[in-house]
Amino acid sequence: MDFKNIIGHERVIEMLKNAIKNNHIFHCYLFTGEESIGKKLVALAFAKTLLCKGNGLEPCNSCNSCLKFDHFNHPDLELIEPEKDLIPKQRIDDLIKSMAIAPLESERRIIIIDECDKMGIEAQNELLKTLEEPPLYVNIILITSNVNTLIPTILSRSQVIKFYPVESEKIVRLLMDRYDKAFEEASFIADFTKGCVGKSIELSQSADFFNMREN
Repeated sequence: MDFKNIIGHERVIEMLKNAIKNNHIFHCYLFTGEESIGKKLVALAFAKTLLCKGNGLEPCNSCNSCLKFDHFNHPDLELIEPEKDLIPKQRIDDLIKSMAIAPLESERRIIIIDECDKMGIEAQNELLKTLEEPPLYVNIILITSNVNTLIPTILSRSQVIKFYPVESEKIVRLLMDRYDKAFEEASFIADFTKGCVGKSIELSQSADFFNMREN
């Protein structure tokens, strides 16, 4: 996974690359936008680039760091996702304690919290303490499709990056080239999902969806 594999979001990717180039990486990013639009893919590509031994604007995909990242066993990457539609406070408590451990193989520790809106208020307040006094080697990427459920102080301490729907023609080309869809089918899916790449790919593989369409 790297930036080259991502459909759309050129503005966001360019912004992140400029941050790397200028060595101006924020302690906490908040990626917000519609569900399945590509936020997590960009977060992973960004994290992989930051951990890469090549120190470039793209991951080299050949160093030990990149290889471990691709297998999700990099010791300096932590990906937190909801468990049964919830990120429990204990999970955040454990995360905060682990932040005291310096990076094992890289200059940074990258923490990605997907669907961070699934944290309750208590968990959000615990995370906020870390955002107020962060270890210098930690970078956090929060991902949400429902920014309104986050407490305002988390927003104020994060670099908020808004993701917008991907242009339909790019999704159509993706579905035709990689998933062997005819132009008519690809166009219908792209219009139906309104620029959400992940949903478009999912529906392109769903026989039930096309059966419902015919009905």
